[in-house]
Amino acid sequence: MLYYFFSIKQKENASLFNGLNITKNKTALQYQNQYPVILITLKDMKDIRFQNQIDIFKVIIRELIGKYKDLLTSEGLDEIDKKLLKCYQEGNVNIADLKNGLRFLSQCLYKHYQKKVIILIDE
Repeated sequence: MLYYFFSIKQKENASLFNGLNITKNKTALQYQNQYPVILITLKDMKDIRFQNQIDIFKVIIRELIGKYKDLLTSEGLDEIDKKLLKCYQEGNVNIADLKNGLRFLSQCLYKHYQKKVIILIDE
């Protein structure tokens, strides 16, 4: 629910909160649908083999970045950022890039929206 409340991409779902106490809080409503939000779930990261964990995380990051295709045409990002985004989408990243994937995505979202990014991590 936090994702749907804060996400700038979920304005059409604002009605989910109709009738809830949060809609009575004017301060809280100022934040509704105002931020880029990254929602990442790590529930599939259960394999004990390191290489498998890397492969699974690569898929997770690739899918996350794939949700933000609009970044590839963003005027807020330079060509280097866009090129690296494409590498992530294609799965052509090394371990160092993979370790920085979440940070890189949040930086790109910040550059695009000019707003702080909320990161929600599940499991």
